[in-house]
Amino acid sequence: MYAHELSLGQIEAMPSCSLFKSTLLFCGMLVAGGNVYANEPLVAVLVQCPDSPVDVEVAIPIVVDIVNNLDRAITHAAYSLTPTANNDETLSITVQAVYRDRMERGSIPVVAVPTIGIRHAIPVHTIEPGGRLRVGLDASKWQIADGWKPGVYKLSVRVTHLGAGPSVTLSVTSKLCEFEIQHKSTT
Repeated sequence: MYAHELSLGQIEAMPSCSLFKSTLLFCGMLVAGGNVYANEPLVAVLVQCPDSPVDVEVAIPIVVDIVNNLDRAITHAAYSLTPTANNDETLSITVQAVYRDRMERGSIPVVAVPTIGIRHAIPVHTIEPGGRLRVGLDASKWQIADGWKPGVYKLSVRVTHLGAGPSVTLSVTSKLCEFEIQHKSTT
């Protein structure tokens, strides 16, 4: 039984929850259940990895789309939406999970993240309802254990600190995307 199918009497009878907590759960499920985009997440992070193999020890270009299916605008703070030498595009975005060749082995730890020089003012990019914001990244800026060596990779990205209102901050993780790293071409 889903929480939005519970009657108020059933919630009151729940021994481990107070009425206040249960009512919040019930109301939260009703709001989520009323999603106009029933088959889509309210805020989605979509990642596009390279279609063709990338040479080892070069940039790994990925594109991150932040999609807003809410009924109100959301914001993403970033100094840049494209890769820079100062890693300005990586503010509030991180490589979340990295797998090489076989997922059964578990994810490869990210051992170092790009360093960003924090400045006083951070530009805020608004994503209107039904809109999207595109951010270009270089995944090789995140150092992983054993390095980015040849193999087939799957990775996900997490976008944090998305503003959805005066007291609402979202953090959203993408699904995995796949790409290949190969030995350097000898052309």
